[in-house]
Amino acid sequence: MANHYFYVLLCADNTLYGGYTNDLDKRLAAHNAGQGAKYTKARRPVEMIYTEAFADKSTAMKREYWFKETLKTRPKKLKFLKENGIIVKKEGGIIKMDNQTKVLEAFKAVAGPARPGEIAETTEIDKKEVSKIIKVLKENGEIFSPKRCFYQYKA
Repeated sequence: MANHYFYVLLCADNTLYGGYTNDLDKRLAAHNAGQGAKYTKARRPVEMIYTEAFADKSTAMKREYWFKETLKTRPKKLKFLKENGIIVKKEGGIIKMDNQTKVLEAFKAVAGPARPGEIAETTEIDKKEVSKIIKVLKENGEIFSPKRCFYQYKA
């Protein structure tokens, strides 16, 4: 049972904060009450924009460390969030990408022909769902099929 979490907050000043908790609702309330981390106290209100569940505390805390220390810079953190379907707007707030947008973004990132299975793996969306989305994107003229079973973004 997963009851250890890594989370990302979007602060009122549009900065990002990553943390660990075993109770997401309680932790968010604490941050917004000024009882959370020193960093978020002066940047309230905060919004929880991303969470990941883990079976153990150690793995969740390693993920927090990775977010803070390995990604370090804002552009890298924004890229990570975008890869997980969350776009942080420059003027504040977020846009959560739907599966169709995730699939289209994956095709753009490949910059060449790709199989549906590759896109499903990249986006972590079920292969059958990806196939349905590909059909819609193809009908909309956003992607095309340069050869059988391969699809590509139409730039």
